[in-house]
Amino acid sequence: MEYVASGNTQPPQVARNLEAHHRRTPKSQEWPQSLRTRRAALVRGIDRRARRLPPPRQGARAHPESLGELIDRIAAAAASAFHILMTGDVSSDRMHAAWTGLAELELDYSDLLSDIRTGRRYLPTTGAQTEPDGG
Repeated sequence: MEYVASGNTQPPQVARNLEAHHRRTPKSQEWPQSLRTRRAALVRGIDRRARRLPPPRQGARAHPESLGELIDRIAAAAASAFHILMTGDVSSDRMHAAWTGLAELELDYSDLLSDIRTGRRYLPTTGAQTEPDGG
């Protein structure tokens, strides 16, 4: 995957596309089939590209979710945090929790990329979840 192998820690355009999908359908609503299908395709596309990574060294640990799933979770958290920012009380505990959660996911992403580059971790060959939570 170009952005992993090159040392770039910024997700590609596909992550922005996932975030846009999350913005279109609030967590409380069921996703239309067209968005579920497109979201699953975006996650699978990330996972297909992640298969191009070099093999891990012996003794490497598997990451519990695919790269596509992690980027999808980051996109969902970003959409939620921005929604709260635009519609909520900026000093609320909910706002703090949303932005803290997003920052933690971004750190997890950075740590994962570092571990992949050094051979300490590897990604599963297929993702386990492609349907949105609750929808």
